[in-house]
Amino acid sequence: MRRWALLLILAVCPAVFGQTAAETSQPFSLSLEKPSVQVWGRGIERPRFYFAEFLPGNFARTLHFDSAWPQDVTVHWLFTGPRGSLSVAINRQKLTVVQQYYDSFALGAGNSRRERYPRATWKESSATLEDDPATVTVTLQHLTATVSVNGRVLIHELCLIDLMRHQLFVDAPDSSAGFVRGNMTQPAAARVRVSIASQKSYQTIVGFGGITSIPAYDELTIAGKAKWWKLLREYNLLIQREYPVGAKLNASMNNFDWLQDASPHYYGDNFPDGEISDFAYNKHLRAMGGKVFFEFWALPPWARDPQTGNAEPDKYVQAVLAYCRESLAKAGAPPDVVGIQNEIIQPGPVWEQMIARLRRALDDAGFRQVKLHMPDAGSLRVGIRSANTLRQMSDAWPLLDYSATHVYDFQAHMTDPESYLPLMRQWAEAASGKPFLATELAINDSAYQVDSYQTALAMGELYYQLLTVANAESLDYCWLLLDPEQPSFGFTRSLFTVDRLHSFEPSPSGFQLRVFGAFSRHLREGMVRLDLRSSDPDLLATAFRAASGATTWIFLNRSAEPKEIELADGGRVRIQTVEHASLYQENAIDAAPHKSLIVAPGEILTVTTIRAGR
Repeated sequence: MRRWALLLILAVCPAVFGQTAAETSQPFSLSLEKPSVQVWGRGIERPRFYFAEFLPGNFARTLHFDSAWPQDVTVHWLFTGPRGSLSVAINRQKLTVVQQYYDSFALGAGNSRRERYPRATWKESSATLEDDPATVTVTLQHLTATVSVNGRVLIHELCLIDLMRHQLFVDAPDSSAGFVRGNMTQPAAARVRVSIASQKSYQTIVGFGGITSIPAYDELTIAGKAKWWKLLREYNLLIQREYPVGAKLNASMNNFDWLQDASPHYYGDNFPDGEISDFAYNKHLRAMGGKVFFEFWALPPWARDPQTGNAEPDKYVQAVLAYCRESLAKAGAPPDVVGIQNEIIQPGPVWEQMIARLRRALDDAGFRQVKLHMPDAGSLRVGIRSANTLRQMSDAWPLLDYSATHVYDFQAHMTDPESYLPLMRQWAEAASGKPFLATELAINDSAYQVDSYQTALAMGELYYQLLTVANAESLDYCWLLLDPEQPSFGFTRSLFTVDRLHSFEPSPSGFQLRVFGAFSRHLREGMVRLDLRSSDPDLLATAFRAASGATTWIFLNRSAEPKEIELADGGRVRIQTVEHASLYQENAIDAAPHKSLIVAPGEILTVTTIRAGR
């Protein structure tokens, strides 16, 4: 087979974003003479040294000192971002690392004398030095800050603060003289070859989406709703995963879309944000080529056994049929997929009856086209147990069209995503033979409930695992649109929120959208995953191809060094779009792709033969 290499390059200025093919070195010099600069609010200080770059999402930077400095001098290396800072203070005896937040007025409330700006120490760590510091390296990746001195790791700790700039300054007695000099280096780009390993292909994409909170959607203005439909199309979020009225469904089964019956969700002090349907919304989505996944969570009391609380299979089936009929009448079609139940574990025999009776009832009612997915578990670990239970049911497992689960237990692996792979492989084995829908993805662990690109990038590794290890055909974020009171619920649970401060229009809630969008925007329904291989395990690469031949590659650089990609294929293709998701870029499209490609640390590149806007 004829081989060829296609090289592409990033169009962003390397000096600005720290993306360089070769290792770079920048000299620095800090005077130890008496303070000479007046800083408003701080007094007279020694001049600081400011490095001329914006740091990428992941990074490694090293200070090389020309010589040792006096015992009573401390060098400070300060990394700053929009919400906080990481400070490295080093003298000849000790290393101290401090993480501070300064993004809230409340952070200064406890000070006896209010400072010029609010700030509070989040974490402080220290270590004793064995030798004079010749080199200091700071690395940020996998939500972890690592500080090494003379090549030895001394501090390794969780850091959720996005850091964009860095600077140097010194503390020294007024009698000091001379300079602290050296240079700062950053790693060179590693060359990576990416190739199609074989002619084998894998799953076919069904689509991407999540739950639109109907009460939140109802708050949007006319212009806001028009913007919403445009965003759904742009980000290819064309699956509405229904959270129907559930526990409040009346015995007449006619209040599926009564907005006043929407249940308040459990997020903080929220107003009613979920658990109601809007058939007009679904009709509009279908007209755009979208799909509807329907699934009850809690069943109403009249559909549960009064003694055990378990589902009454016949009444459950009646409720699902009622929804399908109303959807057909008001939205023009029944749901595309019905899930058996969301996050509720029923006894095996009850599940068996729910599945068998529902399939028979749907067929008898003329809804043969409606597909079924297995009961959703809240975590992959529980999903494995559920799949193993269902596989033993010869009257139920064959009737299911899809396997399905949530993957909230990934959060226990956020700082080491590789450690989640054994569980992912167990799931793939337990659910083998059934196409897989990853039905709910989000961050709900309070340890990570921050507006952080680092957490979003970690979720990107989960999306990659779901697509390449578990062969997911659909990725669905928890919420597409929310209107939460506490913004942290928006940062982590939802891709968009209602922006009340800007005319009640939808707005990205934080960094999660750009990372999810790096996968969703150009992986269209019907595209098939190819057998792709990367020569570097830190460059996560996958590719999908449509029946037309249109191809999309996704590259996620999880390392702290740039990656220069050589994309090898068996035939010549024409790249139309190169799209960047990073700490600074929200799915930004290159105006004109060049002939080679460098992926910055912590960046995701989506490269496609599909022209932008098509």
